[in-house]
Amino acid sequence: MLKSVQLINTLVGHKDAVYALAKYPGYSNNVEIISGGGDGYIISWDVNKPDLPGKMVAKVNETIYSLIYDVHNRIICGTRGGGLYVLDPLAGAVIQQIQLIGDVFKLYSVNAKTICALTSAGEFYVFDSDLNGLTTRKALLPCRKSGRSIVRLAGKLYTGWSDGCIRIFKIIDEDVVEIDVEIIEQADKNSVFALTTLQDFLISGGRDAQLKQWAINDAGLDHLLNIPAHLFTINDMVNLSEPKLVNHIVTASRDKSIKIWEMEAGQIQLRKVLDKTKYLGMHTHSVNKLMALQNGLLISAGDDRKICIWKIESE
Repeated sequence: MLKSVQLINTLVGHKDAVYALAKYPGYSNNVEIISGGGDGYIISWDVNKPDLPGKMVAKVNETIYSLIYDVHNRIICGTRGGGLYVLDPLAGAVIQQIQLIGDVFKLYSVNAKTICALTSAGEFYVFDSDLNGLTTRKALLPCRKSGRSIVRLAGKLYTGWSDGCIRIFKIIDEDVVEIDVEIIEQADKNSVFALTTLQDFLISGGRDAQLKQWAINDAGLDHLLNIPAHLFTINDMVNLSEPKLVNHIVTASRDKSIKIWEMEAGQIQLRKVLDKTKYLGMHTHSVNKLMALQNGLLISAGDDRKICIWKIESE
């Protein structure tokens, strides 16, 4: 059960909106993250020492929309205009650049060997990843609208798109990750920006500001419930990492708020609203991205160029 939420620090360093967050081991035993945004900077932050300024790891000359840190100790970022950059964080240098079609809104690591990318042109790219870099294995075109979100459950990838659909891709072979589309569910008339799983359900959110609850079955998805969750677009959602809060998810919105929800008896219930009326230093503009860390830490980033560190405690 949720006990309390504290805003423990605000990180400032970016010169433009922050769109991307990723876990980053850094070069110490401390917990670090990296962030990227409209200024093209990738900045690392020590979450255990939030009073320290961020360190610039690398820079690209484009807006950064997506970030991951891979098993080969590289940072991979996707940008406006289709740039996919593989970076060496030690040298702060680009070691590979691949040009994709459309803005790279989402990067997702399926496993150590496979990375996927979704773009604004409706492309779904599958890359082989090894010590030599990334190699394009497959480029699918599921639709002509943006690909925005990915979540994995068992042997399937559930993906959200700006034509309002959730497309389910079956992983045929785990070793090489051959991926084929299995089924399409119409989720909304607008973009599906965020997806996560909660217990045995799929949860989606998007431009219509509503949470949707889906039952997962062999035939696809059954739509169960709509919840008016925010005033404006739901940009992102995550599951909390705190073991006692495994039945909770967090949503971030263009309405400048963050909300914490709990699944109880199969129903989603609102438990906490985080906004600037209650938390001094809270985001003053759209909240774009969330990331949950161990020890009850939640990281949020937004259009106000700030990154907030939250401490979430359970009963």
